[in-house]
Amino acid sequence: MTNWTPRTITVPLNFLKSGQTYAAQIYEDAADAAEHPTHVTIRRQRVHLGDTLKIHLAPGRGCAIRFTPDTAHSAESLHSTG
Repeated sequence: MTNWTPRTITVPLNFLKSGQTYAAQIYEDAADAAEHPTHVTIRRQRVHLGDTLKIHLAPGRGCAIRFTPDTAHSAESLHSTG
C-alpha cells in the first residue's frame, strides 16, 4: 500500500528459490485508478530469482502479487509483460 503520493516501485525478487521459474499474477492499480479507485489491472509474468517487478501504485491504493511454481504446461499460457 502507499500514501497519497502516486508512485511506481521496483520490487526485487531475491526471495524466490534459485533455479525455479514462477508464475506471478500481479494485481495493480489501473492507469486511471486515481479517478476510479476500483479499476485494477491484472497481469501475468514469468519470473525468476533476481528479477524485478515494476508496480504502479495510485494515491492511497496498493497491489497484490501471487507467486506459484511454473510448469512446462502453464508456462505456455503466460506472456511476459514487463
